[in-house]
Amino acid sequence: VVLLNADTGSFEISSVRSADANGATLACHHFYRCGHRKIAVVQSEPHTLLPEKRISSFACSAELLGIRLVKIDCMTVSGEFAQHKAYLGMKRYLEENDGQPGFTAVYAVAGESVPGIMSALREFGCELPRDISIMAHSTEQIGRYYHPALTAVCADLEAEVEAAFTGLADVLDKKTPFFKTEIPMRIIERDSVNQITPDERI
Repeated sequence: VVLLNADTGSFEISSVRSADANGATLACHHFYRCGHRKIAVVQSEPHTLLPEKRISSFACSAELLGIRLVKIDCMTVSGEFAQHKAYLGMKRYLEENDGQPGFTAVYAVAGESVPGIMSALREFGCELPRDISIMAHSTEQIGRYYHPALTAVCADLEAEVEAAFTGLADVLDKKTPFFKTEIPMRIIERDSVNQITPDERI
């Protein structure tokens, strides 16, 4: 048995998973290189270990880089439609701030919630990515057909499959009783993150 993208802790169970904390760090640094210094972090998923880890890692990197964060908690619970909750969370934030975002970019915990975030921003007159850039943790395919196409932090699925079979071969050859492999994530650059100049920063 090999568990995929599951944190097995200290249990002696073979697993392969993507390095989510590393992915959040990559996202933060990508925004920084593109000139963004105030970023909204949208908590569009339930408060479970994985999204909390992503947000914590992003926040740590932001603090080191001098980036100011705005946290928008959509108060999503298990079983709710995250896309709609993300729309409501962003809309509520904008209503409470007189329609002024106060940030130049959005980091979404999950790619599935991005259309809801985009819809709320557009309702308040934001043009994407000219006014607001957006990036999310996602699969490589999900954001390809969004408008604009989504720049995303993605798991390297080919590397995960290869690691699973390599680890199984080592177990079958009795080189190890089990294995735990963490695969670095990667940035897929598309159209949703805009490069801004210093005088455009908030």
